[in-house]
Amino acid sequence: MYGIAYIYKNGASHNYAKMDFRNDSFIREASVSISTIIDLDADDYVELYGNVNSNDGSGQMFVASSLTFFGGYKIIE
Repeated sequence: MYGIAYIYKNGASHNYAKMDFRNDSFIREASVSISTIIDLDADDYVELYGNVNSNDGSGQMFVASSLTFFGGYKIIE
């Protein structure tokens, strides 16, 4: 099993992070964290995506819980 978190800018992938547990059969719960700095104009937009893949057909779930956070900050030059 592995999980991936993606950050998209204007519909295109900007950055991603992956947690790979395919060689560990004891993982029951995991989280994926990602952070990046993106230059944005007034008409740009950001999207978040997540995915869980399991090669053994065990029906893994991607769950956004109360521990899901997103923050955006303006960095002034």
